[in-house]
Amino acid sequence: MNSSELSTAMTTIQAWVEEIEQVVSSQASFDLFQPAEVEEIYSRFQAVLDSSLSNQQVTLMVRAVRLLLYVTGNLVNRRDQLVELLHGLLTGFLSLRDRDDKELNEEVLDVVVQCGETKELKMLLVEGLAGKLLAAIGNSNLVDWVRRSWLKAFNLLLSGSDNKQRESLGREFAEDIEQVVDYLYTCGDYDTQSSLVETLLRFTSTGPPAILFKIKYTIFLFFDTFTLKVWLYILFNCFFI
Repeated sequence: MNSSELSTAMTTIQAWVEEIEQVVSSQASFDLFQPAEVEEIYSRFQAVLDSSLSNQQVTLMVRAVRLLLYVTGNLVNRRDQLVELLHGLLTGFLSLRDRDDKELNEEVLDVVVQCGETKELKMLLVEGLAGKLLAAIGNSNLVDWVRRSWLKAFNLLLSGSDNKQRESLGREFAEDIEQVVDYLYTCGDYDTQSSLVETLLRFTSTGPPAILFKIKYTIFLFFDTFTLKVWLYILFNCFFI
């Protein structure tokens, strides 16, 4: 999509958002779209998310995707498209030249996390978004507050997974998980340590043996440095879930 096409698409989406927000605010229940209309809206949104966007444009797309998910019940009959739209939002934020917008980052993650309202949806989102989330968490070129916020979002979704899914993810994303292990050495604060250990403990019974050994060995190395708060957090959030 060239700049002219993107500008036209954003204008169309802006008008759509304003129109639907008015409809939503004026009635308690609604059935706004036929399946063909949802498909058209999805295709338009996805084409935009596949383009290089500015902060303002990503902000509008967050607003538009949130609204679409609201009026369609999280794309209840199109779960694959739900994952693709959320993946597009995450990619759109990471592709920004200016990623210092904490509010925008939180809005993107909020849309993702709010979709995980059931165990089934959490498992669906983990399956489709784990690679993107893990790659960001383990990326030392990203600022810490981005990595920390994505880590917490990932843990919220991962809480709905089962052993079979985590085993599959552990094998598929072994290299990314290894980078997450390395982050434990540099994160520097107990809250992030807690979140990292929570994530890693969920993978200690799954995945390639070499990665499992590194996870357990790293946690052992940090045993004496974890504060009481970290261990209480680990105890109540990782073993009683």
